[in-house]
Amino acid sequence: MEHTERMGRDPILKLMLSFALPAMTGILAHALYNIVDRLFVGHWVGPAAIAGIIVAFPFMIAISAVGNFIGVGSATLISLALGAGRRGRAERFLGFAMLMLLGAGVLLSLGGWAFLDPLLWISGASPAILPYAQEYTGVIVWGAFFSLTALTCNNLIRSEGAPRFAMMTLVFGALANVVLDTLFIVVWGMGVRGAALATVLSQVLSALWAVSYYFRGRSTLRMRLSKLRPRWSLLRRVAAVGIPPFLMEISFTVLMSVFNHMAGSYGGDMALASVGIFFSIDALLFLPALGVSEGVQPLVGYNYGAGHYRRTITTAHLGTALCTGLFLLSAILVQIFPEAMVTAFTKGDDTLLAMTARAMRLGYVGLPCAGIYMVTVFFLQGLGKATTSMALSLSRQIFIILPLLIFLPRIWGLDGVWLSFAISDVAGGIMATFFYVAECRRLRNMEESSGEEERPSAPEAFAG
Repeated sequence: MEHTERMGRDPILKLMLSFALPAMTGILAHALYNIVDRLFVGHWVGPAAIAGIIVAFPFMIAISAVGNFIGVGSATLISLALGAGRRGRAERFLGFAMLMLLGAGVLLSLGGWAFLDPLLWISGASPAILPYAQEYTGVIVWGAFFSLTALTCNNLIRSEGAPRFAMMTLVFGALANVVLDTLFIVVWGMGVRGAALATVLSQVLSALWAVSYYFRGRSTLRMRLSKLRPRWSLLRRVAAVGIPPFLMEISFTVLMSVFNHMAGSYGGDMALASVGIFFSIDALLFLPALGVSEGVQPLVGYNYGAGHYRRTITTAHLGTALCTGLFLLSAILVQIFPEAMVTAFTKGDDTLLAMTARAMRLGYVGLPCAGIYMVTVFFLQGLGKATTSMALSLSRQIFIILPLLIFLPRIWGLDGVWLSFAISDVAGGIMATFFYVAECRRLRNMEESSGEEERPSAPEAFAG
């Protein structure tokens, strides 16, 4: 219990770094699954193959969405339960999460296999790149269960206060993917199919490593057969917290599909290849801040569950400062060195280089404003504020960026596609500020009325 209880007593900054740095590393490692594939394919196959992989990306985001539904939903409730000293309840959520993993993995694989071509068409596949997309996605669908397991267990392990082991789950898989991509693509010349096989096999290894946490005596919680039972009451509570990050990812799936269609309409298949490179670099520059935000969530959940409201507020403030700083640094680097970043993904294609460099400069203009938005989403999740988090997520992903993405290209062409991201970052940051301030004010009022020493009743998110 030592590593769990420290979340309620150790200095916040120390805890923030101990959670954020592994989370950053883990998320970047997860992003490398796609980035490494695109790097190898870009150099050894070509731009059309990169476009084929980016068309498959929405399906992979959908897998991540389900993983967040199960993982973030269960992990938040586990953190709250542990903070309130209710280990039995925490183990019930753990057991139910394992059952959901199995069911969701089977459904995603079968659904992806049965509706492969319609899914790729919806994602923006043109006749020229469809064969590459089919070859890649046709393999990826069968790794859905293992990808879900690695992502979910990563969240669950972090909820116990063991971020380093959670980080290694993703790092191990990412390193395996690099080795396997080298073998399958460079050595054996398997092209796009080799990239997909490398990704699936590395996800298998990552999932096995993650599950081993619960069978090596490292976990505060135990896997008990008596807890592996479907319960509607548990699904309702997991869904209440897990739906916001799920919808956030699903909305991004929709967003990526529209993005691919608009980019293809105004820039052709070359623009789709540019999209693939853009989001690969975006993962490297953007996701460290996401790691900080994910590090905020278990600390907020534990301290809120334990009634430490001042520590909860401090965690949110530090997370916002770190995220904003990382985003500002990323925006500066993009404005100065875009061509150098893009070159890693191309083999001397000057048209693709120029198109992607311009996309990055335009798309990152508003990025520093996104820091408070990202932290607020995870801050609200840690508090169990499902409805509010959902409203904030959907407002940016659907009600702001989608209309911009549809109408701005009519005015500025392909530039309008990239600018839609920049404007949505600014608007999302403004909206998040109102939610953030309101929650901090509520927590201060709760602290004044109850005091730090007095344990409050269980938060609504897991009461009952």
